[in-house]
Amino acid sequence: MTNKFKKYAKVAVDAPIFDILTYGIPEEYSDILSAGWRVMVDLRRRLATGFVIDVIPEPDINPKFIKPISDVPDEEPILTENLLKLCKFVSDYYIAPLGETIAGALPLGIGIGTKQIVFLVQRPEHIEDYSEIQQKIILLLAQNSLPMKKIVQKIGRGAMSNIRKLERMGIIGRKYEYRVQSPPKTVNIAHISQDVNDEIIEKMESKAPNQSAILRYLKQNGPTIATQLRKLFGSGAVSSLYQKKYIYFEVREILRSSAGWLTSQKNIKRLTDSQRRAIEQISRALESGDNKPILIHGITGSGKTLVYLEIAKAIRKLGRGVLVLVPEVALTPQMWGVLHNYFDEDVAVLHSYLSPGERSDAWRKLRQGKVQIALGARSAVFAPVKNLGLIIVDEEHDGSYKQGRAPFYNARDVAVVRGKYENALVILGSATPAVETYFNAVNGKYRLIEMPERVPGAKLPDVELVDLRKLRPNERVFSPMAKSAILERIAKGEQSILLLNRRGFSTSLICPDCGYVPKCPNCDVSLTYHRVGDELRCHWCDYKTPAPDVCPNCGSENFKYRGKGTQKIEIQLYDFVEPERVLRIDSDAIERKGSLNRILEKFASKRGSVLVGTQMVAKGHDYPNVTLVVVIDADVGMAMPDFRAGEKTFQLLSQVAGRAGRGERHGRVIIQTRHPDKPAVQFAVKNAYKEFFAHSIARRQELDYPPFSRLIRIVAKSQNSQLAENTLRKILRELLKEKLSGIFPLSPTEPPIAKLKGEYRWHLLIKAKDIRNILPFLRRVARAKFKNVKVRIDIDPYDMM
Repeated sequence: MTNKFKKYAKVAVDAPIFDILTYGIPEEYSDILSAGWRVMVDLRRRLATGFVIDVIPEPDINPKFIKPISDVPDEEPILTENLLKLCKFVSDYYIAPLGETIAGALPLGIGIGTKQIVFLVQRPEHIEDYSEIQQKIILLLAQNSLPMKKIVQKIGRGAMSNIRKLERMGIIGRKYEYRVQSPPKTVNIAHISQDVNDEIIEKMESKAPNQSAILRYLKQNGPTIATQLRKLFGSGAVSSLYQKKYIYFEVREILRSSAGWLTSQKNIKRLTDSQRRAIEQISRALESGDNKPILIHGITGSGKTLVYLEIAKAIRKLGRGVLVLVPEVALTPQMWGVLHNYFDEDVAVLHSYLSPGERSDAWRKLRQGKVQIALGARSAVFAPVKNLGLIIVDEEHDGSYKQGRAPFYNARDVAVVRGKYENALVILGSATPAVETYFNAVNGKYRLIEMPERVPGAKLPDVELVDLRKLRPNERVFSPMAKSAILERIAKGEQSILLLNRRGFSTSLICPDCGYVPKCPNCDVSLTYHRVGDELRCHWCDYKTPAPDVCPNCGSENFKYRGKGTQKIEIQLYDFVEPERVLRIDSDAIERKGSLNRILEKFASKRGSVLVGTQMVAKGHDYPNVTLVVVIDADVGMAMPDFRAGEKTFQLLSQVAGRAGRGERHGRVIIQTRHPDKPAVQFAVKNAYKEFFAHSIARRQELDYPPFSRLIRIVAKSQNSQLAENTLRKILRELLKEKLSGIFPLSPTEPPIAKLKGEYRWHLLIKAKDIRNILPFLRRVARAKFKNVKVRIDIDPYDMM
């Protein structure tokens, strides 16, 4: 007989499935479930996480195929109405399964892990009638039920097929267990019972002095964490009092937190004219209810952060929440200190370098409304801030806001959409706005506020170019000008930042005798040499191998390092700078938990004189004692086959130059390059953003690149290059048949890196005048099955490699 339910749920499951599935709502959940709840459901004989999208009174498919919801793991909906709406937008626009999109919006610690448990239903009388592997499985389960993973580990090959056979015979069964990956952390708080008086305490003084001492301590100090009492008076005394019911325990959740460091507050004597105008304009917009997004284009050091803070203060006075996005994890510690200093409020931090427990607790604090200011990198755009009134996207131009895996969203653009849904003001800020953002501002889609002057006491640094072509080979890492400037700063007690946007020691090893260069076996790239660990690494697939002592091709011991990375810069600095004065920041240096905070705090306290790093050091940092910036090689990335290559170079150079001279001391910037006449370099030297924009926008219009069209990148990956190419050509033929208006595909080609992580790749670029015309076709492509080929669709791509 078919199960009949009073209500049915439309569920998006956390799996690569675009369909929204229908499940029956059991009686015990029928009065509570609504859109936004998380549920556990049976999906192809496994337990999966799902999210209720809608509740319907009648099923939209044959009832005999409908399974019941297995469980509801939470006490309240996990998504608000607006966050669910935002996830739907991300899923629709960026062509991604809704369930996976929602799961990706939740922090790692909030997610649910499941495991399959195998148990013995009945032990057969004649075990010798079964195969050797089946006997082993039965004997293993005779003691206890076991996770499937452990059985497979113990049995090895043939385990799964024999488990299925035994299950069909009714000998064993399977069930699923689940748990939140980082459940709330709790402690026991000891309380003294109400009927315990001084007379009782005095009576036990002679026979049980420790118990008496505990009761006196609780009377004097109030409820205390039980572990603290055990340390002070012993576990036995605490247990005895609990058994006598003289004390009782209350289980209380404690929230893990991750902070940065408190920075000394700057005494702002007076606002600059541009700061005052910006605050007045934004305040008027708030008063009138005009929530058009605002772009603050302010040169480095113009005081954009103070404008953010003043507007955030106005929003908090209205009782509304604030969300601050920064592009790099490296920027969160200092920004946390600024926010905490300014508001004297707790600030919830969300980013990938926190532990799952820290992230889940920050998320819960926001969801419960205990904290109303959130700070984080890209994924924090989904932070559950209650009554959100303001979203700040600092360094909005930065490519780090673009997600590198499905769904390929851009957090800056998603923030603008979220602002509409929440009726919140969105402020985008940058000294070097993305060409598309500035185009939207000058054309009236966004409100534009210019801040062309630095705060009082700070002037733009002097910028000098060094032509590396004119130097001897041994001077091309540290030119004479750069070396003397670094030493001069150290002598004055000032600080320097050195930028090289390439980690590792050298880009590769090369044998000068035969020309052999070690390459990644999985990717079409050379391996990068890392001095730390003396190993070769691929920065695309993380393949690692010990560095060879001799050439594997000809046996020569004459290996040479080619190129340079941040590790090499650090080592070569030791030739003329004391090692304890040198600090390095790149993704290798901050792998360990807490290392990022330690390095930045050390530099902030002036104990370090020179900070070497990748683009992490180029943006947002505010260290008044930094008076020198050296760009070791400005050409890294300039020759990339990417229409944004010049823009990325200009932004990086302008941003890192802005780290110098932010205090009262004048700053100096030295840019080392082999292409001093390139427009990106020249505009950066002159700090001429508007001229750079005019140059770039004319070129973009000529080639019909964004913002004059939207770009779509379809990548096909396969073990067989021909299959990948044929798949894209088939997609192209189908697209041309559609005859869509304003859609202009280019011919499929191999990308610059044709093989990645063991798969060959082809890509197809499409320009769209109105992207809405092509989205239905792209959704059909995403749902299609291609034999031995994986297809991914990237809307508004940032990476062309």
